Amino acid sequence: MDVGLAFFVISNGIVSPEARHIESPSLKKQLIPVIILGVIGIGRTLIFQVLIKRSSAEYGPHWNAFITLAWVKLAATVVLKLPWKRIGLLPLAVAFSLLHETLLFNDLGRYVRDQNQKYAPKNSEFLKFIFDNKEGIVACGGYLCIYIWSVYIGYIIFGYRDTLVKPPKPIELLYKIFLIFISFCIFYVLLYYYVGPVSRKVANLGFTVHIICYTLGILLASLGLDFISKCLEIKPFNCTLVKVVNFNALLYFLASNLATGMVNYICEWTTGSCSKFDKYLAVVTLCLYLLVAKSVNFILYVKNIKKCW
Repeated sequence: MDVGLAFFVISNGIVSPEARHIESPSLKKQLIPVIILGVIGIGRTLIFQVLIKRSSAEYGPHWNAFITLAWVKLAATVVLKLPWKRIGLLPLAVAFSLLHETLLFNDLGRYVRDQNQKYAPKNSEFLKFIFDNKEGIVACGGYLCIYIWSVYIGYIIFGYRDTLVKPPKPIELLYKIFLIFISFCIFYVLLYYYVGPVSRKVANLGFTVHIICYTLGILLASLGLDFISKCLEIKPFNCTLVKVVNFNALLYFLASNLATGMVNYICEWTTGSCSKFDKYLAVVTLCLYLLVAKSVNFILYVKNIKKCW
């Protein structure tokens, strides 16, 4: 779930207006998806509180992925409205990543790791809400760093320089992505051995670098195959299923969450075993899950309805 959420953040950052070096929409227009994501997140929280049993260790009892996406979208909109061109995207991404990791190494880290209710507030309901959902709230900083890094990667892919629209040559782009990929892999190993393991709950620097390594590896493979197919004059393979999912990615994400909620409601997973489902029915359930999640997007794709929300 956390990797999927991170990839969703990255996919939005790579194709963001800042990455493509085009004028971003007004702040008012960018607040619309934030409000929609917030409403979906609050609605999902209410449904889970009433109907579905869920471990509070995932994000917190009142927090979920949609609220994280809303916060990241809002924060990224504000941050990228700043005159970042004066310092560049790379220093901006490095600064935010180091700031988030530094805070996790100090009082913020002890606050998040508190399992004995040492820092738990007693009189303030607002502070109690913050404490109960501390993992999800703190992780938002890490996802913001991932978004800024993805904008930087998109900036390289589209190959813009100042006001000149000049995409780099394919071999040059592959070389740049490869160098960045190797650099992140080395950095990830150093982080793992000298700083600490990856923490998905708070989206620390190790998690950020881990996700960026995955992304760069996938990009490198995709661009490499595309370059080889063009050199050999091979017709590229177009998967309709991928087009269907990409056509309304956020809606597919929502449909998948609703399908997951249905499965969790039917299946008593909190006891450690699913007595209602044997191994064969589990496969059938997974197939039905995929069918339901993709059917909605397929209908909208056929009728050419995009961003129906």
